[in-house]
Amino acid sequence: MQPRLVAFRIERRIISAAVFAGHHLEHADTRHLASRYPKALDSATGYVNWIKTMFLIETAIVEKQTTSAPTRRGKLTGEVVTQLRGAGVPVFEIEPSDLLPAFGNPPCRSRAEVRGSVGLIWPSLVTDKQHPSSLDAAALGLYFQIQKLLSPN
Repeated sequence: MQPRLVAFRIERRIISAAVFAGHHLEHADTRHLASRYPKALDSATGYVNWIKTMFLIETAIVEKQTTSAPTRRGKLTGEVVTQLRGAGVPVFEIEPSDLLPAFGNPPCRSRAEVRGSVGLIWPSLVTDKQHPSSLDAAALGLYFQIQKLLSPN
């Protein structure tokens, strides 16, 4: 069985996941979260648990929070990271500023340009049924895998 990696894109009202089996994108999905924080947290942690058990995840990737101010997105991300690490899943945090230059030459100037590049790689993610944050999650996973492949260690 190939090692499975999940990349999560967490926003204020959305959590998206892209699951990779080896280098193959196996699953991409988005869940909308409630407006009330306790309900949103329950939904997010339930979704993460479902992904973790359904796909036997070995590694997780999230986007690192860039602001020190407490935000709903930051709190949700922190809870998800804590949940995964508590379950023994290593979690790597990627700087958002590293993604833009990684998906184009010249470097992408916006997240929309990154989504365009990822959409060319996986056209099945560019549909009315998929939220754009699924492309963001896939970009995080792809970025992590390429960095891992190219690192000398």
